[in-house]
Amino acid sequence: MLYETERLLVRQWEAKDAQALFGYACDPEVTRMLRFPTYKTVKEAESRIADMRANYDMSSGGLCSETDWAVQLKETGAVIGAIGVTETFDSATGTVELGYVMNRLYQGRGYMTEAVVGMLCYIKENPRQGDVQVKKVIAKYAVNNPASGRVMEKAGMALREVRKDGTWNNESGGCPIDCVVYEVRV
Repeated sequence: MLYETERLLVRQWEAKDAQALFGYACDPEVTRMLRFPTYKTVKEAESRIADMRANYDMSSGGLCSETDWAVQLKETGAVIGAIGVTETFDSATGTVELGYVMNRLYQGRGYMTEAVVGMLCYIKENPRQGDVQVKKVIAKYAVNNPASGRVMEKAGMALREVRKDGTWNNESGGCPIDCVVYEVRV
């Protein structure tokens, strides 16, 4: 387990979680705001979990780029989403970028805000991640996804900037779109 909050466990993905991952990764309404294609088969979820498990092994269980963690409800044991570090893992500036996704069935209940707050606390308590001394955590959302921005605000992150053509997602068809960047110093 990476960390726990009042209602959640955030832990490594396990092979048995493939159906839960597929449960939201196959939902075009969820993946429209993401940068990976909507899954068509459970095999894609199994492959992603295998990749993440290899990354956990290489990172000695800490954070590493392009690896996320399962968000599990304590009460039921259901895996409802993921949180992790995306492509920005910059040792020169000490910056990591946070990303997250949640099954649509569990959105709007404060779970992701709770997971983000937990991740920020984890990073503050464990600022050395591999060869990076983390000083700042950023997160960004495409302007067509303001709900993600509300999660960042509620988690205590501050608006940093709006970037012209700063990201893309499935809804933009892979074309650049503006994004909003939030940050917090740790």
